[in-house]
Formats: sequence, structure tokens, C-alpha cells
Amino acid sequence: MHHIVFYSSGISSLFVARFLAAKGVDILLVFADTKLEHPSNYRFLEQSIKQLGCKCTKLQDGRNIFELWHDKRAIANNRMPFCSIELKSKVCKKYITDNYQPSDCILYFGISSDEEKRTAKIKANWHPYQCDFPLLNLDIPKSAMIKLAESEGLEMPLMYKLGFNHANCSGACVRAGKKQWLELLEKLPEVYQQWENEEEKMRNYLGKNVAILKQTVNGIVQPLTLKDLRELHEQKVKLPLFDDSISFCDCFN
Repeated sequence: MHHIVFYSSGISSLFVARFLAAKGVDILLVFADTKLEHPSNYRFLEQSIKQLGCKCTKLQDGRNIFELWHDKRAIANNRMPFCSIELKSKVCKKYITDNYQPSDCILYFGISSDEEKRTAKIKANWHPYQCDFPLLNLDIPKSAMIKLAESEGLEMPLMYKLGFNHANCSGACVRAGKKQWLELLEKLPEVYQQWENEEEKMRNYLGKNVAILKQTVNGIVQPLTLKDLRELHEQKVKLPLFDDSISFCDCFN
């Protein structure tokens, strides 16, 4: 039986791998590269692979998120998160179905107890492959995982040090809401500026009023660009931040 851990270069998937390795399970890590991860994630990836002493298969579509926008002639957002579908889910599914039968492998995901609602959709998407979520049965908060890993010599990705709840895509995510984007603007302004610039380039290329975010004005939902969000924040305009924010990485759903 092959035991395959989808490895995000984050703390939750690390602890899935550690849990299995501690039980003597021979594991294979599978990492899907969006080509926009933070440099500290790639460092953590290599360091943790070495510490685990297992093999890691690294996959990529070949495009980064912004190149994918161009090919799709659209800006990904919470309603159509095709970046995670194309750059992670499809790439991983092709690798698994090309190399393994449902009867000879188990797929492991770093889903913690506060994300349990995601498991049903993951199982449906990967049917008939067997999916397992070891962290659901381990009552370990993410902060404790980080502290333990650091005590054993692993340096965390920068996003954890800055207080982000996940470490993917350099702290950015098309499924996040205004609250997380403002956190990115505060803590990693250069990353925010990169996304703002790319969003503006796509808007100009498409000639359409489209954006990652949305806002409701006088009962009408309309796009909210990262440029507008930044300028409103600089003008100290108070915005509702409870409507569309997520605090975890929702890839593989």
C-alpha cells in the first residue's frame, strides 16, 4: 500500500507526515508548486523533507497564478478559484491517477479539526481513492505544532512568523476577504503590490470592471479592486470585514 501525503509546505501537512512516519509508515510527499510561494516556504520544504527522511515528488502546471489568469482571460476569485483547481488539484489528480490505482494507495490531507467541514468535498473530489485526515483525531492546535517543530530545529515559513493562519501563496489568496488582504498589505506590502499590479494589468487587458474582491454599495454588489481597497485603507475609510473573509487555505476542495 502506498501512503501519499499532499504536502503544502505548511505546518499541518508536516504534522500529518510526522504522525505517519512515527508509526513506521513509508510515506511519499507530493508538493504542487504554484510558482508564487514565498522563498521561506521553499526553504522550509527542503529542510522538512530532509528532516523527515522521505521522498517528495514536486509537481507543477508550468504556469504561475498570473499567467493562468491570462490564459483563462479572467481574474480568479472566491466564486471561481480556478488557480487552486488548475495549479494544485488537477496537477495532483493527474499524477495520482497516472501512477496509482484506488486499491493500492491512501491519500492524506492536512485538515485540522476546525476545518472538518472540508473533508466531505475532498472525499467526493477524490472518489474512489481512499482519503484520510489524521489531524482530525489529534487535539493539537497549530500554535503548538509550530512551537514543537521550531524546538526541533525547523525554521517556519515567514507567514507563520507574521501571524498568518496559513503559509500558502505568500499570504495572498483569491478566496480570502478584505480582512486578510489588508493584513497582507500591512505585513507584506511588496506582495500586496505585486498582486495589485497584476490585477490592474488584467483589468486593462480584459477591458472589464472585474476584481478579486467585491463590495456592496447601496445594496448592489460590485467589484472592489486591490488598488481601491488600499486607497480606502490609506484614507482610513472603515469597511465591513466580516462578509467574505476566510482564514485557512481552501485548496483541494
